Amino acid sequence: MSTDTTSQLDAAPPTGSQGNAKGRPRHHRSGISPRLLGALLTLLLTLPALAPLLRPGFFVSDDGRFHVYRIAALANAWRQGVLYPRLFPEFGFDYGQAVLNFYAPLSYFPGGLAAGVIGPVAAGKLLIALGFALAALAAYGYGWYLAVGSDGNPENLGEPRGYRWRPIAAGLLAAVVYTYTPYHLADAYLRLTGLA
Repeated sequence: MSTDTTSQLDAAPPTGSQGNAKGRPRHHRSGISPRLLGALLTLLLTLPALAPLLRPGFFVSDDGRFHVYRIAALANAWRQGVLYPRLFPEFGFDYGQAVLNFYAPLSYFPGGLAAGVIGPVAAGKLLIALGFALAALAAYGYGWYLAVGSDGNPENLGEPRGYRWRPIAAGLLAAVVYTYTPYHLADAYLRLTGLA
C-alpha cells in the first residue's frame, strides 16, 4: 500500500454510526439533536416547580417583598436617568438606603428592565422562573458531562444500542433531582436567594 492511499484513508471522514464529517454525533430522526431534546425535556420537567408563581399577587416569603421593592426602586431610578443608583431614596423612611453597595446588583438588573414593561411583582416572578430554568439547565449539562466524559461526544461511549440516550437520562436525572430538592425549593420560595 502506498503512502498516498494511506493518507487518503486516514483523512476520510467518519461515516455510519460514528457521526458526521466534523466528528459530531448525528441527529435523531426528527432532526433535533439529542442534547437539545434533553434540554427541552428539562425545561418541561421544571414547569411544575413554577406553579406557585401562577397565583395572583406575590407569595408570602421571608424577604421576597424586599426584593420586589428593590426591583421597583431600580426601575424608578432608571426612569429618572440614574443608571447605577448607589442610594434608593424611597427606602429607610425616605432617608435612603445604599442597597446596591451591599447587595449584588446584577441579579436585579433583568428585573429592573422587565419591571418597566410588566411591573415589579411580575418581574420578580420572572426572575425566579428564570433562575429555576437556568439552574435546571446547568444541572442537566453537568449530568450530561458526567455521563459522556471529557470529550463530549456520546458516539465514543462504545456501548451497544441505547448508548446515545444515556447522557440525556443522566442529565434529566440531575436536573430533576436538583430542581425538586426540598432545600432548593425552600431557598427559591422562602428566602428568594436567586434574587439576592
